[in-house]
Amino acid sequence: MAKETKAASAKKTVKKAVPKVAVKKAAKAKVKKAVTPKNELLKHAISYIPLVAIVLYFVEKDKSPELMKHIKYGVILFVAYILLSVLLTPLLSGIIAFVYLVAIAFLGYKAYTGEAVELDFIDKLEGEVKEKLK
Repeated sequence: MAKETKAASAKKTVKKAVPKVAVKKAAKAKVKKAVTPKNELLKHAISYIPLVAIVLYFVEKDKSPELMKHIKYGVILFVAYILLSVLLTPLLSGIIAFVYLVAIAFLGYKAYTGEAVELDFIDKLEGEVKEKLK
């Protein structure tokens, strides 16, 4: 019983110590929606979904270089999947679809957990294309 009364008196003390104005200000501060790192990580992860990547590219105002990298990877992987599916026989297109889905799920998971996602062959290809276009 003594423990309950100490806990109850501590709660009363805390309630008295925190003015109502501070509580209202804290509630207003919570209403403001700021972009948190979790939101950014979620954007990175969903950028591997082809249509979402395209929408993010055109809708997102403040695109970080990291988000642009994930959008680029997602779109290039989707284009490669489409090309391989069309060029190869229907038997292999099912296997290619499975590999594509596993790859984007894995890359999306890594992006969501904040791990670095580097696809060197895409970066090298991009560098070669930029060099030839100069």
